[in-house]
Amino acid sequence: YTDNVATLDPALPHGINYIPLIGTGRGNYRPNWTELADVIANNPGRIWMVGNEPECVYQEPHTPAEYAQVYHDVYQFIKAQDPTALVAIGGVVQPTPLRLQWLDMVLGEYQARYGQKMPVDVWNIHNMILQERKGFWGCDIPVGLDATAGRLYALEDNDNFDIFVQHIVEFRTWMKARGEQNKPLIISEFGVLMPKEYGFSPERVNAFMNKTFDYMLKTRDLALGLPEDDYHLVQMWAWFSLNEEPYGMGTGLGFNGELFNCYTRQITPMGENFARYTSRLASQVRYFPRIQRNWRAGAGGAWAGTE
Repeated sequence: YTDNVATLDPALPHGINYIPLIGTGRGNYRPNWTELADVIANNPGRIWMVGNEPECVYQEPHTPAEYAQVYHDVYQFIKAQDPTALVAIGGVVQPTPLRLQWLDMVLGEYQARYGQKMPVDVWNIHNMILQERKGFWGCDIPVGLDATAGRLYALEDNDNFDIFVQHIVEFRTWMKARGEQNKPLIISEFGVLMPKEYGFSPERVNAFMNKTFDYMLKTRDLALGLPEDDYHLVQMWAWFSLNEEPYGMGTGLGFNGELFNCYTRQITPMGENFARYTSRLASQVRYFPRIQRNWRAGAGGAWAGTE
């Protein structure tokens, strides 16, 4: 699981895997190195995500040059503290052409500044389906790009399975073109953000959950997948969310898809569906809710997790 921070002593019930996220703030932000060293020392062999949606104006916005520098410094620091650690990029909101352009610019900035290819142990994305239009609802335009629009997904597309699959194939294609096919791909955040008031009922959300889980568990591609994982396209994923605040019509805050209600702590229909789905995979599960397949990286594996 991930909690969008790097916790010194994370809860690990039944040995569940924990993937910390190092927040990168804005611009040329740097973490507290002393505190981070303690966290790394207490969590050896983990996968570390550097930033959260670092291209997005609403999250931890960085220009490509800024993120290349932040990533370099954090990567080098982690490896110096724990050579067994694996480092992943911060997941972009969705791997659309605009956001792949931003990533290409990051790689270019890294190469120009440090004279070598940017080292990425684990490729990480989010797979949301949101409009890319400057100043409108959705995920806006990546920081540092001059575009005013990208893919103009409709609100109704938020649970579009075909688009979800398209994103994965396009990103794996992008990885292969850059010599990165032999690296694992994780999706550290995806789900249905739009609320039931807009037509996204629990039944509809659960149908999307089941279909996407099936796809990522079973889909192999000899041309694009990870050879070490029997050519599966995706090695890990985490559903959004475990207990995010549900959407409020009055406030406009919150999202859909939570497995537990953050106020009552009661399981939701989506949580019940998640439990049913994972219980059918008992032979593949080492530690609920992680689903183990072939690929191994430190304490990791192919899992279905929650955020």
